[in-house]
Amino acid sequence: MVNAGLSEHNIQVLRGLIGDQLIRFRSQEIDNWGKVYGNLEIISNDKRIEIQNEQRPMMFFGDIEDVATFNVIEKKIDEKFEPMVLDVPIIDYEIKDQIVNISIINDRIEVFNNTDELIYSISMDMGMVFHMMNQILVFSKGWYFDESINIIRDKNYLEKIRTIDQVKRDWIDPEIDEGYVKCFRNEIFIK
Repeated sequence: MVNAGLSEHNIQVLRGLIGDQLIRFRSQEIDNWGKVYGNLEIISNDKRIEIQNEQRPMMFFGDIEDVATFNVIEKKIDEKFEPMVLDVPIIDYEIKDQIVNISIINDRIEVFNNTDELIYSISMDMGMVFHMMNQILVFSKGWYFDESINIIRDKNYLEKIRTIDQVKRDWIDPEIDEGYVKCFRNEIFIK
């Protein structure tokens, strides 16, 4: 199975935010579809964390392909945030709420041929959910090659993340491909 999920180090960095006051996040301006491109920064009472959704090479159906994956980087307090999109204003989005827990939305995708043989399997983290005292904040992705980050501020966030049916359609086109796809979605709390 190909692992396109967060590393154990990434999860440890996120775990370090639990109990902190999430002051704000900053990024380029959120577009009309609720997205920013490439990266954003979270600022807590004593930490600065950059979340990136950037393509990296990995095995993809027997070849190497660039697939967008999340990366979490702890920054120095005085380190400047650099959005991936150059020459755009940086907008601060105030949150001011305590992080109670963080969960990861993970999809395990299995692609089968028409004789039921497993031909490809990938585990991919689709979103990070910040559970706070008074609100939910989600950073998720849509398509596997897209470096955009979706911003979701809704308690029904699982309905807003790319659906399992959409995921299945992403991985196989029944009009062209023979076979089928299974997708197993889990929400993993890291506390």
